[in-house]
Amino acid sequence: MTVSTAIPGYVAGTWRADPANCTIAFAVRQLAISKVRGRFAAGDVTIVTGDNPQHSSVTATIGTGSLDTGNPRRDKHLRSAAYLDAERFPDMTYRSTRLWPTEHGWVVDGTLTLRGVTARVPLSLTLTEFDGRRARFTATARISRREFGAGPSLAGIVADAVSIELEIPAVREN
Repeated sequence: MTVSTAIPGYVAGTWRADPANCTIAFAVRQLAISKVRGRFAAGDVTIVTGDNPQHSSVTATIGTGSLDTGNPRRDKHLRSAAYLDAERFPDMTYRSTRLWPTEHGWVVDGTLTLRGVTARVPLSLTLTEFDGRRARFTATARISRREFGAGPSLAGIVADAVSIELEIPAVREN
């Protein structure tokens, strides 16, 4: 059995994320007792599924200015030059470099460019729906905000590790 036959409804094609229903969320520990949670607007996410799933690719462009934590004052601070620097770097981009199956889903290896810094960021991916016309993917990752120069080193105040959670519903283009 090939990998593609193990995915019911799998079909090669180009897929566009449904921005109204996407979730691009993050969480970072603050003061070692709480978490700041937020999200970004979906932006432009394209998935190209190959004849073999391992030959698929993902590209995403997300506006850094779309950050929303539910606290306008904090959002303004996080968009500032000290963190996302949304004025100088209005977009972050993700580009996959390879994809492979695991026992519990898939790993999408790729690069994230944020604040002009590009770093490897693997995504743990689960395909939750695939019917030939619609697909839904969930993914998680963890990044180091310091690796991207996002925010000062504030040990014990703001953690370095940022958890990322994605839910991407997509529709196949004709």
